[in-house]
Amino acid sequence: MTQTLYPADEAAEAPAAADLLVREQLEAEARVAELAGELEAMGADLETEVTFDDEDAEGATSSHDRERVVALLASARRHLQDVREALARVDAGTYGVCERCGRPIPRERLEALPTARACVSCLDRNPLRRRS
Repeated sequence: MTQTLYPADEAAEAPAAADLLVREQLEAEARVAELAGELEAMGADLETEVTFDDEDAEGATSSHDRERVVALLASARRHLQDVREALARVDAGTYGVCERCGRPIPRERLEALPTARACVSCLDRNPLRRRS
């Protein structure tokens, strides 16, 4: 038996959650593409730049900017994966159900973090808090 996002009297809100996740997926895909393009452009720029010596601040800035974009891209890709997994839970009828204890995740938590996988109680019991 699968559980739904909300109790029966609130089940009409489940499509709204799916719509929100679809919009978030589109935004996340656009962000990933934007950052990947920025990183690609930086890579091309780095190939055509003159080599900097160790004392040249501009070389350090380019390296720092590239590292920043790499970190942002990794974060954006993780978020996109979380959104896709949340959409899969919607399709499976398990969205809004804590993966750890099986109880419903409060609506307020899902509104704040639509990709939430666990209720706050279970997160508080998990010292690692690996993924929401």
